[in-house]
Amino acid sequence: MTDLREAALDTITYHESRDHCSWQNVEWVVALDRWGVPCFFYNNDEGCERTGNLWFYDDRSLDAATFNDVEAVSLPRGVIKICEFIGFDCSSVVSINE
Repeated sequence: MTDLREAALDTITYHESRDHCSWQNVEWVVALDRWGVPCFFYNNDEGCERTGNLWFYDDRSLDAATFNDVEAVSLPRGVIKICEFIGFDCSSVVSINE
């Protein structure tokens, strides 16, 4: 992994459209539901070919919601970085290098 690619993955920006709000880095988009909880992700280049749903416990008594998808063993590193950047706990998820 190059330093330039790592820097691009670390640059996370907020986007708002008529349809939804999202946080993005150079490779990945994480869309938010109306409560601001990440609900799905997709790849900027490949779109629907590389997409998935995100499930979080939404426990308001916790500082950060916890990832709760028993079917997802791993997520792309860029998706995890975005979710953690906006305050969601992905410590139970294995990162894959994509």
